[in-house]
Amino acid sequence: MKKMLLLSLGLLCIAGAAFAGNNAGAMAYLSWNPLSQVTDTAASAANQLYVRYVAAAGHTLDFKGSEIDLIWDPAGDGAGCWDHTGTTYKTSGGTTCTYLNRGSAVPVVTADDPNHFHVAWADAVSQGFTSCSAGAGIQIAFETDTCANPAGCLTLTSCTLLDTNNAVDPCQIANPSVTVAGGTSHCPASAVEPSTWGHIKGLYRP
Repeated sequence: MKKMLLLSLGLLCIAGAAFAGNNAGAMAYLSWNPLSQVTDTAASAANQLYVRYVAAAGHTLDFKGSEIDLIWDPAGDGAGCWDHTGTTYKTSGGTTCTYLNRGSAVPVVTADDPNHFHVAWADAVSQGFTSCSAGAGIQIAFETDTCANPAGCLTLTSCTLLDTNNAVDPCQIANPSVTVAGGTSHCPASAVEPSTWGHIKGLYRP
């Protein structure tokens, strides 16, 4: 099972648009709420950020995992001001669509820096759950309450979805940035998609 999950993650990491699968046209959003679009929030000891996915019109999501790249400004200072404090791959059961993961996620993190987080993960038990048209895939916690001025911005620079056939689709990123304390001045003028994960693909050969 672990070998198959690593292979799935390898496909996620190295695939491009040519690996079109069952999630073509899906959208990705950052939000401070797993159920709806919330783009600004107050500073907190536990700001909870979500990546939400919405299927193309008339379709549902075929979710096995995802890869995301996230940047933010200002950078964390290690003392509770814009620090990334945790990541959770929350699950829902049955036909509940709040969270898209159905089992233990296997993540591979290649960047976890003061202003940059890059991760791919695959769901350990998702084998064809396709009943949701929208849902959250990851919860990322930040602490911003110790900042003299907590205003800041987080931006999703790239996103792909892995389906249960191990095919990959790029997400269309809608409104890629969210803010704390109205920090729109910290948002980039444009989000630049980072390079792919080719440098770690050797980890996932069967």
